Amino acid sequence: MTQVVGEHEPAIIVTDASVLINFLRIDRTDLLAGHSHAFLATTHARRADATLRILATQDLVVSMIRQGLLDIAQADRIKQEWATRHRFRLKLDSFKDLIE
Repeated sequence: MTQVVGEHEPAIIVTDASVLINFLRIDRTDLLAGHSHAFLATTHARRADATLRILATQDLVVSMIRQGLLDIAQADRIKQEWATRHRFRLKLDSFKDLIE
């Protein structure tokens, strides 16, 4: 299901380039490709217009769980891989905590 902005424009997720790099590092760009939204990656997302909601990595994973691209166990395995192999740690025990 693609969210529509205006009449024919799909919604775009604005994110920092590092968020997308997290998925590249674990070779899971398939999750990005399967997402219902397009992405705009910028190195200046934190300084973007205050009216925009900028998604962090964990927000993007939660949206992937809600869209059925991942289940919680898969998301937690990805979180663990980021932590052990790429020194990227999320401050949560499990994505289950963010879904309930």
